[in-house]
Amino acid sequence: MKYTNEELAVMAKTDKIYADILIRQNMKLVYTIAHQYKLPGVELEDRIQDGLMGMYESIKSYDPAKGMFSTHTSNWIRAYIIRAGNDQANRIRLPTHMVELRVRLLNIATRIAKTEGVMATVERLHKEVNATGARQYSLEDVKHILAINESTIPSSLDTSATNSDGDEVNAHELLGGRTLEADLIRDERMIKLTEAVNHLDPTSRYIASKVIGLNGYTPTAYRSMDHKIFDTNGNTIPFTTANVMFGNIQDYLTEVMAGNIQLRKKRRVSDLRDVVVVMSTVTKKVFVTANIELTMNNQYNYKATLQLLPEVGDILRQDPSCTVVCFKKVSEADLLGALEMAVEQAADIADSMDGEVLCPEYMSALEAA
Repeated sequence: MKYTNEELAVMAKTDKIYADILIRQNMKLVYTIAHQYKLPGVELEDRIQDGLMGMYESIKSYDPAKGMFSTHTSNWIRAYIIRAGNDQANRIRLPTHMVELRVRLLNIATRIAKTEGVMATVERLHKEVNATGARQYSLEDVKHILAINESTIPSSLDTSATNSDGDEVNAHELLGGRTLEADLIRDERMIKLTEAVNHLDPTSRYIASKVIGLNGYTPTAYRSMDHKIFDTNGNTIPFTTANVMFGNIQDYLTEVMAGNIQLRKKRRVSDLRDVVVVMSTVTKKVFVTANIELTMNNQYNYKATLQLLPEVGDILRQDPSCTVVCFKKVSEADLLGALEMAVEQAADIADSMDGEVLCPEYMSALEAA
């Protein structure tokens, strides 16, 4: 008896045998998506493997009441392949002699921390590494290795010692919080990709950031964003539309990364700042903001841009029908006064719904003053 994908997905939640059958039955789908995403530095076999992991994970969250399994799992397959490509984009390799230098510096720093309880200076590390080996390294070589960060030092270096203040610290901290693994450093390609995404319209920028995992987001499946994305007209869109949009976004980003499209500097449309008020009866919050993004993107509906801002974006996603109005357009010189007026009026609205007023920019300005 041949089961449908949907039947297998349900049975696979309790019996791994059906999961294996389901995955074998849908290998062609994984191959197809893996071929579509030709990511730099990631071989086809690796993309297929990541896609299979995505399919396996998709089984756990599949709900037959919400649609076909193939649609659901495609989002997971795509997200896992893109995430793996994103991770690969962040890796560079050091020459062999620099890897040797990294290991020796770690050993020296650990020894000094353990025996003397102090943090070794760059100059001392440079002197000791040249005293204990045949190869001589420049001070710049040592500084380069010490400047590499964003990864983890092996747990064997979690050696406790005491710093100059008498506080117990480990080798990570004795190296100034910096780490010496080179394979996770962010390279120029990642910076370029982020810059390209940030040049998109607010809706496309939000979708790309969520799917790829940029601008502080972790890679997210489309279904979880269903009707939680606002288009440039301020209307929510289903995840299927977001899926199609990302296909076009990916084509554009590919051209940018290949150097076929040059990014133009973003210019402010107006010299005036938009002071915007968001009123939600669902969350009982009134949010006041004059974020510069609103001015940079004022040709689009405010909700499209506001979804990019974490705190107010959460309000919009909880209450898509909330009211968003422009309180006033003002010059930079009059901005603080306009925010104060907006907050005062927002307080009356918040009181009427037994809610609260939020305006981080105004509070920051007051603290600075």
